[in-house]
Amino acid sequence: MNGMMRLIWTYLYRCQESTSAAISKLEPLLKHFFPTNRLPVFPNDDQLEPFFIYIVHFVLSRHMEYGQDLCMELLQESAISSHSANLSFPVAPERTSIAMEAILLSLHAIEREEPSPTWPSSADGCTRMPESSASGRTASLARWATACTFCIR
Repeated sequence: MNGMMRLIWTYLYRCQESTSAAISKLEPLLKHFFPTNRLPVFPNDDQLEPFFIYIVHFVLSRHMEYGQDLCMELLQESAISSHSANLSFPVAPERTSIAMEAILLSLHAIEREEPSPTWPSSADGCTRMPESSASGRTASLARWATACTFCIR
């Protein structure tokens, strides 16, 4: 997964392709990791969750609109809005966690005014976001939602 994450970073930040071309190449790969017909991610391993978080963060940072759609899909926005009166549908906590942490990583990068994520250089490929206060994260999320018109429909 470390190699896959680095390949995705290299593709997104070193290859200059149009957004539609990049998305058409990313979609099959992301559908493999986040299959639409199953709630758990693939492969289902707690050790791999940071890699999924960073992959979604890279996509969100490079292609904001597609990243928003991907995060909304991971947050199960369509299932929630279709079952608004009855909240007795199965949820996918792994997907929700991956989406939220990727959003927070992207917010943190925007807050630091970093144009793109840095190359994943640590041995495991991941460096965790520095801890900040919950109110700081909430304020960042609110600023980002306003700036990027990221809202739950």
